[in-house]
Amino acid sequence: MRFRLPAGPGKSATGIESRLITLFGGRIQAKMSIAEIHFLGVMANTDNTVIKLKLQHGFEFEGLPKNDVVTLISNIDDRDWFESFKDLSFSGCVPPNGHGDLCVVVKNSFSGNIEVDAQGRAWAEVWWPSVCDFQNKFVEDYLKAVLQLMRLFKEGRISLPGVRYFCYEANVPKLLLGTRVDSCSGKEPCYSLTPNEIPNIQYFLENTSLPFGDATLRLAHEDFELSYRANTDHLSFLTLMIAMEVLLNPSDRELRYRVSRNSAVLLGNDHDEAEKIFKGMKELYDKRSKLVHTGDRSILNWDDVLKLRQYARETIKEVHKTGMNKGDLLAMLNTCGFGQRPWRDGC
Repeated sequence: MRFRLPAGPGKSATGIESRLITLFGGRIQAKMSIAEIHFLGVMANTDNTVIKLKLQHGFEFEGLPKNDVVTLISNIDDRDWFESFKDLSFSGCVPPNGHGDLCVVVKNSFSGNIEVDAQGRAWAEVWWPSVCDFQNKFVEDYLKAVLQLMRLFKEGRISLPGVRYFCYEANVPKLLLGTRVDSCSGKEPCYSLTPNEIPNIQYFLENTSLPFGDATLRLAHEDFELSYRANTDHLSFLTLMIAMEVLLNPSDRELRYRVSRNSAVLLGNDHDEAEKIFKGMKELYDKRSKLVHTGDRSILNWDDVLKLRQYARETIKEVHKTGMNKGDLLAMLNTCGFGQRPWRDGC
């Protein structure tokens, strides 16, 4: 969620700003100080292999025992421990069976003004600008992009359901604000990285910027991301097929053949692999046509969604690697055969 500054003197604040001002009341014997404001998020649907990644702007992944994480969250929120445990479990923040006992958190901190009244309540109008600036610059524009790139690198529904901003008073955490950041719904596997993948994804994170500059690629990636948020398999499937059509369809004719063939040429490392992709995409497109024209959802299964998402994932990355616009790329693919990988080896 991107934040806004309050409306200003003499103007009424709206939305979250009004709720904050109402929540913290008026100044009563207030004391102003500069304090360290902490940022904490508990990652969902991932194991602790991601803690080896190096992040920018002071962010850090860390693996902590789940009981310690639940205790910290319950203390920050001033809630019952078991209620916090249920919320974290429901959000997918507690590691599933077979993936260890560590929760993965992402943390950071920054300096901000804190004004506390006689009741120990922090005045929102004072700390809000610092939190607002951090949220917009570093959470919305950087951290969310990192999570999107991680999903683009490989399959897995890694996400950040919610974050908390808090400060310490006499070693007791005091919640300033909690908000949702990056939630995904679905049945994807737990996100996990092998040792060989660590350097590759690190390079990918450091050398790929979002949003993509090319409008076509940007739209396809938005559809790819929507597939993680759709509530049903068929909606995920259709958004992914739209992504493939956006990138690989040159016209409104022969959609099935053109999208399938261009996918095969673009992604196939050799002739046999390209033939397999060509056949696979045609089968998926047939399911798309039947779904759209008959409304029969029974033709789809979850494996279809994962297969099409993998094609979309690799297509987005390969198109980005070429650095070519859609017209030039499709013209090149049209002149090349299976397994030639034109932008790498030439036709």
